[in-house]
Amino acid sequence: MTSNTKVTEELRAQVDGTREQLGRTVAALASKAHVKDRVAGKAATLKGQATTLKGQATSLRGQVRGKAVAPARRQAGRATHLVRSSPVPVAAVTVAVATAAFLVMRRRSRRNR
Repeated sequence: MTSNTKVTEELRAQVDGTREQLGRTVAALASKAHVKDRVAGKAATLKGQATTLKGQATSLRGQVRGKAVAPARRQAGRATHLVRSSPVPVAAVTVAVATAAFLVMRRRSRRNR
């Protein structure tokens, strides 16, 4: 009987081990089967990443704007100073450009006739 008891105990231990392994397998399959939950989790992760990226983009936009505005203001100040300090040459260049544009348009209109 001792031999039968020993065999019975070994079989019960094997059955218990198999049950535990089967339980873990079923739990893993059940979690994979809940696609809706997995998608919701992934969506939440991606939403968090998008929020982080939006914050970084906003920060970079402010930095770029700050770096771009200062040189543009300096150039505008230089141009204003140039026009105020010597308006005659600036006016002469403006007249020359306007005359050239007028002549080009006049030639084009004559060719189209």
